[in-house]
Amino acid sequence: MKRVFISYRSSDGKKDASRLAEDLGEVFDEQAVFYDKHNLHGGTSWREQVRQALGDQPIVLVLLTPDYFGAIEGNELRIHRDDDPVRQELLAAFDARATVLPLLTEGVTMPRPAALPADLARITEVHALKLRTEDWRTDFTRLVKDLRGLGLAVKPGAEEPEPLKPASGGYKWLGWAAGLALLFAISANNETDRDTVLGLAALGLLPLWLAWRGRTRLASLPGTAPKAWSWATLVWCGLVCIGLLSAAGNLPAKSDTPAPQPVLGTAPGQQPPVQPVVQPQPAPQPPAPAVQDNLTGAWLAHLSNGTQLPFTLLHRGEQVLLSTTKLDVRNDPTFVPMNQYLARTQGFMVTDIRVRGQGQAHGGAIELVMQMTDGDNQRLLDQGNMSLVVTDGGRTLAGSVHFASGSPTPIRLARQ
Repeated sequence: MKRVFISYRSSDGKKDASRLAEDLGEVFDEQAVFYDKHNLHGGTSWREQVRQALGDQPIVLVLLTPDYFGAIEGNELRIHRDDDPVRQELLAAFDARATVLPLLTEGVTMPRPAALPADLARITEVHALKLRTEDWRTDFTRLVKDLRGLGLAVKPGAEEPEPLKPASGGYKWLGWAAGLALLFAISANNETDRDTVLGLAALGLLPLWLAWRGRTRLASLPGTAPKAWSWATLVWCGLVCIGLLSAAGNLPAKSDTPAPQPVLGTAPGQQPPVQPVVQPQPAPQPPAPAVQDNLTGAWLAHLSNGTQLPFTLLHRGEQVLLSTTKLDVRNDPTFVPMNQYLARTQGFMVTDIRVRGQGQAHGGAIELVMQMTDGDNQRLLDQGNMSLVVTDGGRTLAGSVHFASGSPTPIRLARQ
């Protein structure tokens, strides 16, 4: 008997794995579905049970949740550890020549091969199916169809699930789209202001989006009528947008020049006397203090959280360059949240960084655009800006730095 083995990460995949096992058990023979919480008994070795389940080229459903490849233990991804149960399950599946079928849960994408251990990277070459919570029935129906194609037999008397028919919902979206497009067309019929008609044309993107949403909901229904209605509504909304844009192009632009007013003391039809035009003179501005040209050198930055960063500053005329060397952040607690996020979303962690800034100096102030990259300058991690003021006769620079991932932070640089 062909068997289905469910591989999952217990930290965030237990709920979906249990639901998947129960739903598969209603369609296929329960003995054909191996789920460790149901099939492992007290006193037995789960490794031995898994090895038996993988004995005859089974089907392995890999439930890809955020923690499946992204779980962290200490400063290391768990999937890279030899004693990781998930890693052992996948390797056992590959060794048994099992059919591996990845299932992408809500919001999860397949990682890049370089983010996985070399012996697991082959999973990225396998076509993955979706198994989303909000579209569970539709995705589960597609999974059952693929499992039957792989030779798994439906148990006697079981009914195969059918996808939900979104006909009423799809037609509702089409009705809203057509109604809004008609309302915009009627509203613009008697308009003479080009800006108003252009605004209605921009709002016409809303019924276009509603029509597209309705079309996607009706795409799976049998017959030609749902598809014909959806495409007709989509074309109608598009034509309304094009018509509104065309009508706006034929209307005169609103003039910002005021109408000429009669001059007092001038008879009707008589030209007013020409008045000399007095050009306003700009008020004199005090000269701005020049930034000293001796800022080039080594500086030590002090942040409000106690962090100190060594910078090298290069100052030529108005141009200012600021940079650090490669900084080791493996033991820096401020980078733990960033590494957890990067591990979950990108499949890597940062061990060292570089911080660079480039900008100009004007009137005793310095404005810099900042970038934070990894130590090898391969990845952009964060970016922001820094504002500084020269103080203490050019011996200190004080101001604030603001990266996109955080809030403005006071900073002071002192010469070394």
